Amino acid sequence: MKRGTRLLLSASFAIPIFLGATVGFWGVKDSKEVVKLSLLAFVAGILLTVSIEEMLTEAHDRPESKWAAFALAGGFALFTLLAVYLEE
Repeated sequence: MKRGTRLLLSASFAIPIFLGATVGFWGVKDSKEVVKLSLLAFVAGILLTVSIEEMLTEAHDRPESKWAAFALAGGFALFTLLAVYLEE
């Protein structure tokens, strides 16, 4: 594969990132701060789940429930929601 094609393909990975960030910004820009922080915590929980599962080889030893990732991300989001709510 030519170098120019490889660079173009690598640069194309940025398109979904910018598109997602733009849609996310316009979708929640007029929302309350607690909604914005809850969404941010939910996404951080999902990213944390993926990171842990890929770093720890033991995480792949047993089959995992379909709801395990949602439970971890939801718990992280709930923790942040409560922290923001109780701060006020």
